[in-house]
Amino acid sequence: MKTPFKLQFLDHVALRVNDLEQSADWYEKVIG
Repeated sequence: MKTPFKLQFLDHVALRVNDLEQSADWYEKVIG
């Protein structure tokens, strides 16, 4: 999957999710 943007800097992110592994896989695909 090609990302629609290029992330240059990420400081801090806090997310509450029900399935950590599934969410981590999704964010890895989206952000890279």
